[in-house]
Amino acid sequence: MSKLLTIILLFVLCTVALAQDKETPTLSVRQVSGIVLDSAQNGVSGAVVILKSAADTLNAISNEEGVFVFSRVKSSVFSLTISCLGYLPLVQKHLQSDSKNLIVLKPIQLRTEAFHLKEVTISGKVGIKYKQDTVEYRASDYKVMDYASLKDLIKKMDGFDVDAEGNLTHNGETIRKAKFNGATYFGGNVKNAIDELPAEIIERIQVIDDYGEQARFTGLKANSQKVLNVVSKPDRSVGLLSNLETKGGTRDQLKAGAGLKRIDGLDQKGVGIVYAQKPLGITEQGITPVVSSGMDKNKDLNLVWNKSFNKVDVENTYSFSDRVVHSFKNVSGSEFYDDNSVISKSEIETDVKDKKHQLNSKINYHLDKNQDFIFGALLTHQHSSVANDRNTAYDGLQRQVQSLNDYHRTSKPSFNINGLYRLKLNDAGANLAITAQIGRELMDRDRDQQNKVVFYEDATGGGINPARYRFGFFTARQQYQLSVVLGYPLSHRESLILQASSNYNSTKNHSSAKVEDSENSWRYIDSLGQQFEYKNIQYPVLVSYRYKYKEYEVAIGAKTIFTGLKTLNALSGSNSDKIFSRISPDVHLRYTGSNNLQFSLKYIGEITAPTFETVQPLQDISNPLYQRFGNTELKPVFAQKIDLKYNQYFNSSGVYLMLAIGVGLAEKIVENQFLKIEDNVYIRETRYINSRNNRSFQSNYSIGKRFSGSGYNLNLVGMFQYQDNKIANNFIFSKNNFYSLYQNINLAFTLKKCMETKISVIYLYNRMSYVASDHNFFEQRWHAVVDGKAYLDNTFNLIYELSQQIVSGLPSNTVRNPFVVNLMAEKRFLKAKNATFSLGVSDLFKASNFVNRIAAVNGITEIKTNANSRLFMLKFQWAPQKWSGSKSKSGVRNSDGSFKP
Repeated sequence: MSKLLTIILLFVLCTVALAQDKETPTLSVRQVSGIVLDSAQNGVSGAVVILKSAADTLNAISNEEGVFVFSRVKSSVFSLTISCLGYLPLVQKHLQSDSKNLIVLKPIQLRTEAFHLKEVTISGKVGIKYKQDTVEYRASDYKVMDYASLKDLIKKMDGFDVDAEGNLTHNGETIRKAKFNGATYFGGNVKNAIDELPAEIIERIQVIDDYGEQARFTGLKANSQKVLNVVSKPDRSVGLLSNLETKGGTRDQLKAGAGLKRIDGLDQKGVGIVYAQKPLGITEQGITPVVSSGMDKNKDLNLVWNKSFNKVDVENTYSFSDRVVHSFKNVSGSEFYDDNSVISKSEIETDVKDKKHQLNSKINYHLDKNQDFIFGALLTHQHSSVANDRNTAYDGLQRQVQSLNDYHRTSKPSFNINGLYRLKLNDAGANLAITAQIGRELMDRDRDQQNKVVFYEDATGGGINPARYRFGFFTARQQYQLSVVLGYPLSHRESLILQASSNYNSTKNHSSAKVEDSENSWRYIDSLGQQFEYKNIQYPVLVSYRYKYKEYEVAIGAKTIFTGLKTLNALSGSNSDKIFSRISPDVHLRYTGSNNLQFSLKYIGEITAPTFETVQPLQDISNPLYQRFGNTELKPVFAQKIDLKYNQYFNSSGVYLMLAIGVGLAEKIVENQFLKIEDNVYIRETRYINSRNNRSFQSNYSIGKRFSGSGYNLNLVGMFQYQDNKIANNFIFSKNNFYSLYQNINLAFTLKKCMETKISVIYLYNRMSYVASDHNFFEQRWHAVVDGKAYLDNTFNLIYELSQQIVSGLPSNTVRNPFVVNLMAEKRFLKAKNATFSLGVSDLFKASNFVNRIAAVNGITEIKTNANSRLFMLKFQWAPQKWSGSKSKSGVRNSDGSFKP
């Protein structure tokens, strides 16, 4: 009986289950999504995904994270075909439930493609990839020698340039910050990152246009900075880096430093200490000519402590610097006033002492999936002193000799606190971001100055009696900013961005002046003292419509800015209060194709309020022969610029193309200069005025060809710049024109792992024209450079740079065609070969004797280099490192290299 009841019960349950199953409706359409990954579990962008079923055939392209979505799939039985350049194609068949309206597929992993030809395997190269705000390079596409650094790797990549000082640029734009696997690398120091990180651990290099946290949440893209993100190999993401360095050489060169760092994503700890002294203008490579003689001594301490907790990420960086600089310069100048000119020759000796403490903290609190709060604080205290002795002889219109002794001390504490709160409003992706910032700086400065002027024509040495002044300045600056941004999706392709902001800046200055009389007593000068306050307030309001479809992205909007300027002079009782407004379009167009092509067009319009220094009515007699007066009637200036960029990489041929064009039309605040005579002494008086129609044009371009398998790389890099600026003399507007042309064609190659060489031919032409005075200056240089490394064995190499210049347009008392030779021998030792001895010489034949020419408002300034530029140096460095994989539970990474929780 019990068995019968059991059978009946099972029958009833099965019948109910079948009945319920029959009642479940069959859907006519469903959404299917998935992600395409490579062997390192990184998203593959640009993969073509084809879905085929009996009902339809659909196509999709994976985004920068590797994600693809089919929104209206008619059948639950389908096949997928996935293909991408550099990977083997993959076919999958799927049978899904008819009742599920959202189908998320398991991750799809592609394998790198390989070609086999006569027993020689050539790995498929991915090449340069463009992903919206990111340009990505694969490290495996480039060959480097053993023990190579990130700097050695980057130098082989198209678009990058590393100068002698270690500054890194990409397509002509400076990279400001460094990251490692998506996390800021020990404060973001780019020079340290490219020097310290070894090439062997690197999988990818990314150059990112970073628009900040607000843009990440809302999509509002305003000002950006270039960021270098280094993505390591998955099993080389955790590192312990140490460094011990000492160096000495001729002309009192000395350096000693030590450091210890550990990095595991956001968890970072580091300490570094350095003491260094070197002749001015000398770099680590010893190849930059000295602009002036003298000595630079500095002590630096850096501490980093970053930690990631459950919902909180904390970043802390502390730095201390103590710098002492003694310099001596020979400076020549030419100034043009109508039909007259003033020629000057100066000897300037300067002593600078500067101490600075800085603490930078950031807390990122992930409240939940809908809320984030970011808090940041920057605290700084700086104390400096400057002693300046200047002796100048003037000729031409002005024939006199000036002796100026100037000493001032400055104490400057400051703080800046900022916060951002993000709230997700709905599941469609609407986000509200509120940003607030408060800043304050107090500057207390004392100045002691003595000036003497003597006339040529006065045989008795007559002139202006020496005058000694003492100045006191106390300046308080305050800044308050509030911004509210709403990013609201209108559909899966469209969105609307609204922004309202308030920017408040206030500067209060209290100054006094005293002069020493004939009885060595001090009396106040009322005309040189002031109590002045300046405020500028801006209210920008932005409305922007964004449309994104496949490879296309369009943003069209308008920005209205109301600007208020207010001044108050407590001593004179005068004040002014003015309001200005301006409407500026906001246009961004971009195309990022799967064929490694990117094109963008951007219109930028910015309004800038006058600075405190140009507005304050106080007479500045820091140099009594060059007196300055502010102008309380200045107006805000509007600058507009159109930027066009084109980038493309042809993976099949290894050809790289880049073109960037910028056209600008700007209002500016310019210096109006004229000569006046007081007590038979010529004095230049400068007052600030508004000018219009200042034009500029700049183009950067690059063409590169990489010859696969041969180790040869041919590049042409160029730049053309033109500026048409308004200048004023005696309130009469004129203009000066500046032209600059730069061409660099170079061939880099590697010979059988025994030599890396780059041969460059460089042409530089600069021309400055002053229309009113009909004066023209030009500088032309042909420059041939051979530089590289010769590897005598696996542990011993010779670094060389041979440079020949042909120069015209510079003064005759310089070396016209200098031949500069820089050499360094480097030996690696110890078991891990992480210790090096280096012996080097810069400018072996002492030929680096140049003039640094600088364009002034109505003339030029030329600073002679130091003729004693030959230096010998001996260096020891021990830099052991240990790298391992992350202990992340998921083992899956985001596109920036960070591991998913």
